[in-house]
Amino acid sequence: MESFNEFIGKTLSGDVLSFITAGGILFLSVIIVATIIIFRRWNGRVVPFLFGIVTYGIFGFILSQLVVSALAMIPSIDYAFSYNQSAYNLVQAIFLAIGMGIARWFILKMMISRYERPGDVYLAGLGIGIGQGIFSYGLSIFAFYVNAQVLINQGEVTTDFISGLTEGLTEANITSLADTFSQLFYAPETIWALLGLAAVLDLFLNLFLMVATFGAMKKNINYMWSWYAIAIQLVSILSFTVYDYRSVTSIAISFIVKTIVTIGAIIVINKVSKAIEYSKE
Repeated sequence: MESFNEFIGKTLSGDVLSFITAGGILFLSVIIVATIIIFRRWNGRVVPFLFGIVTYGIFGFILSQLVVSALAMIPSIDYAFSYNQSAYNLVQAIFLAIGMGIARWFILKMMISRYERPGDVYLAGLGIGIGQGIFSYGLSIFAFYVNAQVLINQGEVTTDFISGLTEGLTEANITSLADTFSQLFYAPETIWALLGLAAVLDLFLNLFLMVATFGAMKKNINYMWSWYAIAIQLVSILSFTVYDYRSVTSIAISFIVKTIVTIGAIIVINKVSKAIEYSKE
């Protein structure tokens, strides 16, 4: 209960829920429009698209979570994770970027010689971007949305409300819930819309990283682009992960850095990709 004392007597603004919803609607709208355009303009097929979503779930999300969980079972590392959130975020980001690199390699191994239209490659990258949006952003945003709705419906936070909410929860779950409350009450409302925009940036970045990896595997461009893609992914993930959620300035700087990294990577890959040969069949 002590961890919730600072929230007693507070009420949550309905603007939080509006911005969370706006970010989610923006992400879904971009997915729908981009998918339709790629299907119609570049003759993409549905199989690479589904491959992208599934491979992200297996290698990007599940594999990275398993590795980080296994590391947390080592007492010294668990201690470091518990008292240094930045270290935890860094390790998680590293294995997520590696997992997504493996996902791209795996899906292209299945696609090459069978699905090599421009639209196939774009949709495979879009699928990985959607997977990242769902697992990395969607699940956490949904949790924030549900908790925000509960707090708004409750009105003023009371001791009885907190007692009923935390009854039966483990210590870890209570700590997580307190952190969720803290972000909902103290983070500026605009951060929820920015999270939606960040998911959109990741969507297009993954599309271009797939193009670069495809070109490298086809030997149309430098083979190192498979590794450059992982490095770019890591920087992109970290750029909007490490910030002080109570500071508008910190959030703005972090988002600007992510935007610059994403747009810069897209411009460079777009120039390099002119040498890539696609199938017209």
